[in-house]
Amino acid sequence: MGGSAFSVGNNPLRTPRMLPRIYHAQKQRCQALLRQLYEHVDSPIDGPGKKDFGDIDIIVYGRRPVFPAPAHVENTKPGSELIREIATLLGSQRTIIADGASSNMAIPWPKDVDEEDSEDGEKYIQVDARISPSLESHRWMLFKHAHGDIWNLIGSLVRPYGLTIDDTGMFIRIPEVEAIYKARAKVHLTSDTDRVLDFLGLPHTGDHARIWVDEPFADLDAMFEYVTSCRMMYITPSATGPPDQANHDEGHNLLKDKESLKHNDRQRMRHRPGFRLWIEEFIPRCRRQGRFTIQGTNRAKITDEALEEFGVRDEFERRRREFLLERQRDRIWNGIIKTRIAEVPPGADQKTIMARSCQVKGLKKIILERDASYGVKFDEAMMGDDGFFREDEVRKFIDKYKDEVRQGAMIKHDAAFSEHMEKKNKAKAAKAKK
Repeated sequence: MGGSAFSVGNNPLRTPRMLPRIYHAQKQRCQALLRQLYEHVDSPIDGPGKKDFGDIDIIVYGRRPVFPAPAHVENTKPGSELIREIATLLGSQRTIIADGASSNMAIPWPKDVDEEDSEDGEKYIQVDARISPSLESHRWMLFKHAHGDIWNLIGSLVRPYGLTIDDTGMFIRIPEVEAIYKARAKVHLTSDTDRVLDFLGLPHTGDHARIWVDEPFADLDAMFEYVTSCRMMYITPSATGPPDQANHDEGHNLLKDKESLKHNDRQRMRHRPGFRLWIEEFIPRCRRQGRFTIQGTNRAKITDEALEEFGVRDEFERRRREFLLERQRDRIWNGIIKTRIAEVPPGADQKTIMARSCQVKGLKKIILERDASYGVKFDEAMMGDDGFFREDEVRKFIDKYKDEVRQGAMIKHDAAFSEHMEKKNKAKAAKAKK
């Protein structure tokens, strides 16, 4: 199956996989055309041992100022005029604009290519083009999308240690935050490719100097072996028991390996052959051979090293503290104040229902906002030296002052209601005079 962006819909286009000679020739042709328009025109290093290709990936940056910028078309996505300019230059017959920076284009299959094809009808080549917002982003995207599945493999190794590597850089995750908010948990470490490789322990000098420049791996095994140089490479000796069972019940070991995968990795198992071979063949082979069965580090150590190496300890701790304070305030409101005040019994009158509602809101105002208008002052004994609430003291405060707060809350409610009615009556009287 080739590029799939145009294979669905009411009028699908046929974009078959390309033999290497067609792929390389068309990639060079497209790049040469785009270099008329952009200073940086590149494609990520191809995955290892590919016998055919589904699409052509091209990333550009730095539009040459000698060409007048195309006018923006009203009611279109910002930047889409630049994508359309690229599409016109490449001769795209159909273009899907994902946003103002990326797109899928269907360019005609070259007429002069002699190739056996049993299917009739027009066919096209899918070109995926992306405009980088900066030179740093351009370099990072080439790095992150190099070598096919390599970053899926590395990502599956480093994720348990709190690291995330995505299309913008490498991040360390805050454990307490990621359980609730995945995006908020990420603290940016770097988008410097060499620093990422150094931190992960992946070689990029000497014999490996060309790997991240222009040299694809010879085959999948070569890429797999390179990935094992990551200092977080670790394989459980046996998914079913102690180390002496490492060679027993491989089927169950493999099942456990698959069950431990995150949702995205399970998706990759279905759609990415390289990742599937890593899980189903390479990992079991290493387990049989007793390789990588000693865990060299842990999440706490990696986190500490990352915070020190990339100078983000203050930001990490600040965001962690802000989140924990936010969660504690939520817990005090929903888990202590609301539950400490008894619910009104079924069939209670409106006054009783209103009294409880005013009471819990009053306690919230006093405890979480230090509101002194209820006749009860905030007790500093509820606060610890670290700035967090002492929750046992909060419970004691509620038990001690809940009746006073109830009384003060109802006085405030009645006063507010009287004021509201007075204003309403005055407005009604003024209207009647007119």
